[in-house]
Amino acid sequence: MASEVINPVKIIAAITSEVVGGAFCGASVCAMPGSSAAIGDMVRDWRERRRLSQLDLAAEAEISQKHLSFIESGRSTPSRDMVIKLANELDVPLRERNALLLAAGFAPIYQDRTLDDPSLANALSMLERLLRATSESDETRGHAAFWLGQTRGRRGYEDVLSIARSQSASPHLREKAVFALSQSKEPGAVDELINLAKHDPTAHVRGQALFWLAQQAGKKAAGAVREALDDDPDAGVREKAVFAVSQLPDDQGIPMLIELMKAHRDRNVRKKAAFWLGQKHDPRALAAIEEVLRK
Repeated sequence: MASEVINPVKIIAAITSEVVGGAFCGASVCAMPGSSAAIGDMVRDWRERRRLSQLDLAAEAEISQKHLSFIESGRSTPSRDMVIKLANELDVPLRERNALLLAAGFAPIYQDRTLDDPSLANALSMLERLLRATSESDETRGHAAFWLGQTRGRRGYEDVLSIARSQSASPHLREKAVFALSQSKEPGAVDELINLAKHDPTAHVRGQALFWLAQQAGKKAAGAVREALDDDPDAGVREKAVFAVSQLPDDQGIPMLIELMKAHRDRNVRKKAAFWLGQKHDPRALAAIEEVLRK
């Protein structure tokens, strides 16, 4: 007889219905209870952070793109079940899910419990088994890595880090672990991302680490991205590093892009920098492009 298939969604639901903490704010938008504009802004904010198009998210949530567009624009207020479904598809951290519910006009449903609560031990242990189960899909193990990183404190962080560093894990799973690492609040997480960006033998993993580093902002992250542009031997990673620069705050990113466009030794890097500058609609960017074109 075939063994029972473990449904990771049910395991995740068991944990997310028990643990939550922090203020009722989204990634960069705070909730005004019952405001369709607020919930729409928050959904769009999380979608953009996850690098998903409206079409991608609509397909994952099994709704029409038009419906999702109406939610994001404030023309439609999602049901409670829809808020929970979108939060699941967007891997919204535990502490933020009540914020989405409040913004849509619903009462919070996630209880505030500490991670040492005995009632959570079985669910967290099942997530750990899923992460280590090589028979499970990379998608399932990636979700397990994310939620362990969100719920398990230092222990979860170390589980995620072990997958991100593992040369025996698939590049796809390691990419998901890099994302989970980027969402960690544990001390040292940014340094580990920098280490992966500089030294990992897999070009794709280095590129992903660079992208998520850029979302962290700060001098340390910008320095690692710049180092990759100068030193990484893989042309694809250097191109991803240019994109990572474009994701830095404009005060950091635009001067770096201008410098890359004008002076980098790699012609493809110069072209990519010019392309991303053209997307900025910033007077500094446009002036620099005009200067180069006049030469």
